[in-house]
Amino acid sequence: VMDEEKEAEAYDRLSKEFLFWIEDAFVESALNMGVGQGRVLDIGTGPGLIPIKLHQQNPGLEIHAVDMSRPMLEIARSNQKAYSVENIEFSVGDAQSLQYDSDSFDLVVSHSLMHHLPDPIAFLNEAARVAKPDGAILIRDIRRPPQILMGFWVSVFGRGYDGYMENLYRDSLQAAYTRSELDMMVQQSRLEDVVLKSYFVTHIGIEKSSAKGENNVISLADCTVPGPIRQSYVSGPY
Repeated sequence: VMDEEKEAEAYDRLSKEFLFWIEDAFVESALNMGVGQGRVLDIGTGPGLIPIKLHQQNPGLEIHAVDMSRPMLEIARSNQKAYSVENIEFSVGDAQSLQYDSDSFDLVVSHSLMHHLPDPIAFLNEAARVAKPDGAILIRDIRRPPQILMGFWVSVFGRGYDGYMENLYRDSLQAAYTRSELDMMVQQSRLEDVVLKSYFVTHIGIEKSSAKGENNVISLADCTVPGPIRQSYVSGPY
């Protein structure tokens, strides 16, 4: 978990300068999960850009966002103010022990969190617990490449990063999981009726669409995800 202010600022910069298409694709996927209204929880919100973008696309959603890092939450609240977005509640929260009632969210999302956690199965159990029985879950994280390809991976997918961000990216890749490891964790968790997905070669994830089928409609004018990235990283609509 990023407790240091320098790391939090670096990740905020990374999200805004390099990862915005990936995060936009995640947001579009979340909006395709069949939840058009209700309560949303973003676990490990980081700089808060994902809930902000969710709100921009659907202001009617009641969004809660948690992170263990106070410096991150300070940046998230600053971003919320900068984007003039309301109806998002940012708070300190442990992904492995959430302070929310069971069956209380229509949509639970999490992006690039699992590799930071000491007990990812506890996190998966909590995501399953707080999601409503007919709710949706979207969890996505980076995928660990083969060790022999690590240097190549960083040079290609971390192109343009400064030395500090490159080191953060390398450390994150080393801590990340493969699809088979994620599959094993899902089987050991309380998640049910979920689908494992791969997104290009860089990301893996877990998806469960809502039984409600209330998909949001994103106009072409609002679509910021380029075609090739959309094909690889956008899921749904279901």
